[in-house]
Amino acid sequence: MARNLRNLRGKVVLITGGAQGIGRKTAEAFVAQGAKVAIGDLDVDLAKKAADEIGGDVLALPLDVSDYDQFAKFIEDAEKALGPIDVLVNNAGVMIVGDIVDEPQRVTDKQLMIDLNSVIFGSREAAKRFVPRRCGHIINIASLAGKIGVPGLSSYNAAKYGVVGFSEALRGELRPYGVEVTTIMPLFIQTALIDGLDFSRSLLLKIIPPQPVEKVANAIVHSAAGRGKNQFVPGWTLVFDPLLALLRWAPRLMVAFTKILGLSDILTGGKVNTSARKAYIERTTGQAQ
Repeated sequence: MARNLRNLRGKVVLITGGAQGIGRKTAEAFVAQGAKVAIGDLDVDLAKKAADEIGGDVLALPLDVSDYDQFAKFIEDAEKALGPIDVLVNNAGVMIVGDIVDEPQRVTDKQLMIDLNSVIFGSREAAKRFVPRRCGHIINIASLAGKIGVPGLSSYNAAKYGVVGFSEALRGELRPYGVEVTTIMPLFIQTALIDGLDFSRSLLLKIIPPQPVEKVANAIVHSAAGRGKNQFVPGWTLVFDPLLALLRWAPRLMVAFTKILGLSDILTGGKVNTSARKAYIERTTGQAQ
């Protein structure tokens, strides 16, 4: 794989939500391999700070992925500055938690716009450029939540299931043109995404504690250097995939499974520290929940 990483030297990589967390670590990892990187973020000042600190060929641009015109301009401006795009990492995302009956529709719409619709839009814009050149790589950040429904994550699950299904279909559409599609499916990661959440009662999170962002960043970079695939983080959680596929045929068993793992009640019933999540929601969505 080290030999494959050399293929990233000089490549132009665009990363959405790149100012901090997974996006920033991914930018650092690509730059370390000699790639040229454009990071887009809702907080452009934070993105510029990240670019300055990372060094190398890093460009910071404003990006609200829910604004399609701005998303298109982000890609155009990045290409003008760095050259034709080789890799798009659809990383920007938000996780809104709580009982669906208490979630305002505008919040649900924002969740789906950021986590699903923007992935579809960005992938289409990248594919328009990749197909004529018969090369390129689209990397979509989903989640294990795209494989298992968790109470309290209904709209987030809807978005991530959508990303997984969309990416699988897109892979089939673009493979004949030499364009690769990778889906990254992490479990919980040590970012602001889990602020205010108490996982102390979750058996699953005791077995697999929140992972460092470097693990996801490394998975993204290594995937970009190879062929498109589904990549679980940590890798061994792939063992859940066939089990979850079987459990979908028995919904009551799936509910029991989430209870056994301790996922059935940690995000519902007012158990989330909403004040601790306030800053996270406002920064990632640009609005209060």
